[in-house]
Amino acid sequence: MKMLPAPTANPILQESLAILHHYYPDLKIFVHGSWRNKGQCARDIDLVVMTQGFKGVATGKRIQIICRLLDEPNQRFDPVCLTPSEFKRLLRSDSEFAS
Repeated sequence: MKMLPAPTANPILQESLAILHHYYPDLKIFVHGSWRNKGQCARDIDLVVMTQGFKGVATGKRIQIICRLLDEPNQRFDPVCLTPSEFKRLLRSDSEFAS
């Protein structure tokens, strides 16, 4: 599955990215899943959120933090939260993100 950098044309996503970058300056976000193809018709936005700030933070806590920061009542975000080294390992693995 190919991933694309998060599009900034969507005003909801643009505002959310600005909030996340405030807390995680090294943040990189990629969109994957149905939103990438369907745009605003998709029911949620699947994101890969990558920052060194997740190092030492449990997976569930990472998701909780990002979902709290992305609190947008009209849009559902589904983040996969990784450190850069975890992301590299994931790309080398046999996961859906590697193809």
